[in-house]
Amino acid sequence: MYGRRFDMSNEHRGPQRHRFRLAALVTAAIVLGACGGDDGTGGRTDAAADAPRPLDADPARDAPAPDVAVADVTVPDADDRDAPTVRCDALTEYPREGFEERASVELDVLMRFGAWMGRMREAEMSLDVRPTAMELRASFDGGTPSLRSLTSPYYAALIDGWIDAFAAAAGRSFTPADPPPEQGGLWVSWIFDRRGTDLRQAIEKGSFGAMHLRTAAALLSTDGSPQAVDRALALFGARPSFPRDDSASNPERDRYAAQYAKRRDDPSDGTPGLYRRMRERFLVLRGAAMGGEPCREAHRAAVRALLQEWERVLLATVVYYVQDAATKIGGAAPTEMQLASALHGIGEAVGFVHGLRRLDHPDRILTDAQIDELLGLLRSPPGASAEVYRFVTDPAGELSRLTMVARRIGEIYGFSPAEMEGFRTNY
Repeated sequence: MYGRRFDMSNEHRGPQRHRFRLAALVTAAIVLGACGGDDGTGGRTDAAADAPRPLDADPARDAPAPDVAVADVTVPDADDRDAPTVRCDALTEYPREGFEERASVELDVLMRFGAWMGRMREAEMSLDVRPTAMELRASFDGGTPSLRSLTSPYYAALIDGWIDAFAAAAGRSFTPADPPPEQGGLWVSWIFDRRGTDLRQAIEKGSFGAMHLRTAAALLSTDGSPQAVDRALALFGARPSFPRDDSASNPERDRYAAQYAKRRDDPSDGTPGLYRRMRERFLVLRGAAMGGEPCREAHRAAVRALLQEWERVLLATVVYYVQDAATKIGGAAPTEMQLASALHGIGEAVGFVHGLRRLDHPDRILTDAQIDELLGLLRSPPGASAEVYRFVTDPAGELSRLTMVARRIGEIYGFSPAEMEGFRTNY
């Protein structure tokens, strides 16, 4: 089940040192200020209150990861006598036995998160379903740990406002207009506020970063145990089997960020896409965690690689949605369904981007300055009134903004032209 972990043979007993080796690809295509913003602050203003507390203060972890990391590290030995050589190799298969118990807290968190979103989806299916703000906020605040406690304070405050707006819009019909109508509501299949923000998507997709990724980053920076990796895997939305399947009939189906990683990975392509790369990242990290303290350096590198790949999953999905929306609104005579679906997709893109704002973990690629740039292009500037409705009231005039968002993300993350083209498809 496992890759090579411990070699106890006499031929590997060195007289002075133990050796360990991490063998895994650690790919980090980071360009245009991945480690800092234009002002030299990383664009993360006022983020101290939101920052997870790392295990140690290691300035080296802010250095860009190499394209290929094959660590072969010699560690001084305090006592040479008949000690084994410690290996930090990637696993070949993720341990399954006991996973449900080890990640029980996170699995419960995601179950409650899904129920919370499910109640909002019910309101999008019928005007007769009208959840109250008190009901929706109780789901956010209830349970141990509460969903609110895991969410960045910055984003939790935004969610409170969107909950109020969702409760006010539920049960009402809506059509975007310029100037906006007095009240939002249900348009085709989605509930928007009066200015065109898809309210459920703002909460749900933003939480993928502000809650799920944030919690995993804080956990992995303070806990080097194998169980912490299992808990992060649950937060990603995958299982040890890595089924690469998001169909409802599969009880271990990919959910949340894992579902979108699967959609960004062409199964016919021999080069691993984002889902397969995330699987490799988890196998490397789990192997390093099993090595304990001697594998600390390998563990730190693996955490960095995993969190950055996770972020790429979210932003590659933004590329999918803005390109899809551009196709729908760019036709000669888009239908109401196409316009509503485009506005919904833009809402997903806004959520994925906005949820990363003020996340001050040391491995984040996207700076707050870059986030604000993207949100401005998406007509959702932080701290100002959104004008997302303009994408459907003036599609010809707004189309170039979507193209600019995709191009900017490609530049920041170094996505190749082939990758950008592949992101147009849900696999």
